[in-house]
Amino acid sequence: MTKLDLKALDRDTFIQGDDSIARTITIGQTGVVDDRVVIDSENFSVTTAGVGTFAGNVALNGGSSAPVGSGGSCYRAGLGALGAVTSGFGDLGVGDGAGSAITIGNNNVCVGLNAGDGIVDGDDNIVIGNNAYRSNASNDDQVAIGSGAMRYFEGASSVAIGSGALAGSQVTACTANFCVAIGANVMATAEGAAWNNIGIGGSSLFSLTTATGNTCVGKDTGKLLTTGGNNIFLGNGTGETSTTGGSNIIIGSGVDTDASTSSGQLKIHFSGGSNTPIITGDMTAGKMGVNTEISDIDATLHITTDAADAISVLKLQQMDTDDEFIDFEGTSTANGLSSISSLTAGNTIQGFYRINVNGVQRWAPFYDVPTS
Repeated sequence: MTKLDLKALDRDTFIQGDDSIARTITIGQTGVVDDRVVIDSENFSVTTAGVGTFAGNVALNGGSSAPVGSGGSCYRAGLGALGAVTSGFGDLGVGDGAGSAITIGNNNVCVGLNAGDGIVDGDDNIVIGNNAYRSNASNDDQVAIGSGAMRYFEGASSVAIGSGALAGSQVTACTANFCVAIGANVMATAEGAAWNNIGIGGSSLFSLTTATGNTCVGKDTGKLLTTGGNNIFLGNGTGETSTTGGSNIIIGSGVDTDASTSSGQLKIHFSGGSNTPIITGDMTAGKMGVNTEISDIDATLHITTDAADAISVLKLQQMDTDDEFIDFEGTSTANGLSSISSLTAGNTIQGFYRINVNGVQRWAPFYDVPTS
């Protein structure tokens, strides 16, 4: 084999044909698939005054390929990368098969083996990672970063960062929009119209299928949730066993709904405190508890103290000196059947309950039902 030693040359070397006749310069043997052209220095570049075509196996270790596409503004490096571009502009394909189906799509960045190879006419997609975002042809404004991120996802205007994030179902395509998945395997099995979900933290919303409107922040949050929607789970492992329940608000590390199918529950838990959440609520029934399990709430507002708290259950501090402490509103009747009675006699004191007035312990009386 004869080598051309550039170090022995004292001037630039040109391979040039007759300007009046079209010439083709071939490096390598035709029909031999193993032939390679390697430009192996950062100080070399490839320049074409017309159209440069690299039809074989070309390694560009120091520069970039000649532009492709009718606008001449798409660049590629890798076997088959941007191989179908026609009128698209501003596209970049790096890696074998990267953006290989793009024809008229614009401003797409595809980096990695087969990255974005399903895009045909979509615009403004950023795909970085082997086998990332391979299914959708036309949607825009996707960000998929990580190996297999958005692998089978066919939605739009979504973000997936992390290996397998928002990968979607191979059997039933996910066509959702406006999803955010940050962390490995977040929303890994999403399918159908699973719109408006946000998962941040490894494996959060891992099992989600068609649920919509969930916000889960923390590792394993909502991990088993499938069809339950509009949940807010904040904290590592929060809501981890919930499956089909919806409209829950759960805050605190490791806190969960009462059952996997529970809906409309509120729990705010301090992980370093007691086992009972500090604030609970049954939002479907309009009931709220403080230091009370949801199953124990038997009033619109139910407050419980611990046995050793040595404090009042409720303190009312009225700073406006000319207004009352409590305003009672209800139906008044001349009997003992309504919440307010207009009767004034016929009842007797049954006992007293302890209260505190301006720091002094007092006792207030209570009566039986008035009769007249």
